[in-house]
Amino acid sequence: MFFPRPVIALLALSLMAQAACMDGLPSGAENPVAVDGRVSPPPGAPEGSCWARHVTPAVIETRIHQAVARPAEYASDGTLLRPPLYHSETRQEIVTPRRETLFETVCPERLTPEFITSLQRALAVRGLLGGHASGVLDAPTRRAIRTYQAGDGIASDILSLQSARRIGLVAIPRAEQG
Repeated sequence: MFFPRPVIALLALSLMAQAACMDGLPSGAENPVAVDGRVSPPPGAPEGSCWARHVTPAVIETRIHQAVARPAEYASDGTLLRPPLYHSETRQEIVTPRRETLFETVCPERLTPEFITSLQRALAVRGLLGGHASGVLDAPTRRAIRTYQAGDGIASDILSLQSARRIGLVAIPRAEQG
C-alpha cells in the first residue's frame, strides 16, 4: 500500500501526539483534575459538595485551497507557452469553540450499588438503557447518563446533582422547591 508523504507525516505527528498524551504529567506535577473529571469544589460551594469538570474540545476545520502562483502564458496565436503554477494554502477555522463546564455531582460515596440500580431503572424507563439493572456503573450506563444530561447542557457521563434531582434520585432542598 502506498501513502503520499504528507499523509505519512500526518500519521507520524498524530502518533507522536497520542504518545505525548499518554505520558501524563512530568514527575512531581500535580494533577488538578482526577481521571474521572472530578475536581475540588469552587470557592463558595456548599460544604461537602462534589464537583466535576467536563471539557468539550474545539472543533477545527482545515481547508486546503489551490491558488494560482503564476498564471499561464500564451502566445499571440493562443499556444500555451508556460503552464500555470499553483500552490496550496491551508487555512484552519474554529467551527465550535472549546467549552468547559463545571457542575455539581453526586458524591462518589453515594453511588452505592443500590443507588446505581435505581439510576439504571430510571434510565431504562426513559428508554435510554436496555438490559437489566446490574448496580454497576458500566459503559452503557455512562452513555445513558450522558444522553440524559444533554437536556441540561451537560455533555458528561458523570451524573450531575441537577440530573439526579430531575430524575428523582436525590431530594430537592426545601429552599429550591416551588
